[in-house]
Amino acid sequence: QFYGDRIAVPTGRIGWMTLMMLQAANATAALLLREAGVAAGWSWLDRAWTRLLPLAAALAWAFVPAVLHVFDGAGPEGWAATAVFLALIGGSLIMYIRHGPDFAAVALATLAACLYACALVVRVIVPENFWRLDYAPVFFVLLAVCIMAVFAGGVIFLRRIWHGRAIRAHG
Repeated sequence: QFYGDRIAVPTGRIGWMTLMMLQAANATAALLLREAGVAAGWSWLDRAWTRLLPLAAALAWAFVPAVLHVFDGAGPEGWAATAVFLALIGGSLIMYIRHGPDFAAVALATLAACLYACALVVRVIVPENFWRLDYAPVFFVLLAVCIMAVFAGGVIFLRRIWHGRAIRAHG
């Protein structure tokens, strides 16, 4: 990381989006190595935080460039960032619902998906000249309703997962 933000980005070798995606790749690699270690029988790795910390880091690092693409349309790099973010969410949901059941990991992936959906809602609903409009409060109410709907959908999804499967919850 120190090389990336101190040398590579300022000199133009890579962009900020690429740096964030590399950080997401590092966190994803740590998560995959953790899962491989648990599968190999290393019981000391089978703690909740050793799964949730790299997953949260990977989702956070991948989330930022994906949302930047939503608002700035950063070209091919932005499309790649969005694809990686959505693949990370999809892979996390598949892995932690079907293969290695973990409700906290599913909740993290669902939260990331809901936040991304909220960014899409904001981008679609709010016009460019939002702050100069006299009817801006109408947009605030509309946004609040849409954001509540997105998170209600996330909660409904999580409830169906919780009640429909024998999924492990860490406590």
